[in-house]
Parts: sequence; C-alpha cells; structure tokens
Amino acid sequence: MARIIQEVVDAVAEEFMIHKRDLLGRYRFQFLLPGRFALYKILWLRGNSYADIGRWMDRDHSSIMHGCRRADYMLDKHQWYRTKVDNVMIKIGMKGDSQ
Repeated sequence: MARIIQEVVDAVAEEFMIHKRDLLGRYRFQFLLPGRFALYKILWLRGNSYADIGRWMDRDHSSIMHGCRRADYMLDKHQWYRTKVDNVMIKIGMKGDSQ
C-alpha cells in the first residue's frame, strides 16, 4: 500500500478508534462503517478514482461509490461525523473542510 494511502488509513483508524486491520478487512459490523466510509471519501477527495480505491481496498468500485454517498449523507446530518472527518483531513495536511 502506498505511503500516502497508509497515512490516510492511520489517521482514520486513530480518529475513529478502529484497528487498521478491521478498517481494511471484510467485516461488516456497524461500528466500522463510519470510519470506512470516511476513508473512501477522503481518498476520493485526494483525487483517486473509485476503481483505484476499490483495488486498494479489495472492493468493487460500486461499493466505494456507495460508501462515498453514505459519507456525504452523514457529513450533512451529523456534526460529530463532520468534526471527525475534518480532524482526519487536518492530520493528513488537507484543508479541514470535508465538503
């Protein structure tokens, strides 16, 4: 996994308090999804394609698209989620505005 992707994975895992193995794994537990969706969204905002993210995460591109849509919904509806995503973006050197 490229260094930049690993940096994003590390920041998301730390902010959402999820083990990296679980974040990248195939588990579908509810508590993992907000962090996983944030990971997809941030990688997409960095200019990566859905297909590339899917390849890196061992997922289909449509799963990545769905995760990004879910992240958008949560960013609009939940301030706590926006704060966590903004914190990750600041940690990795992106502007702190997730929209």
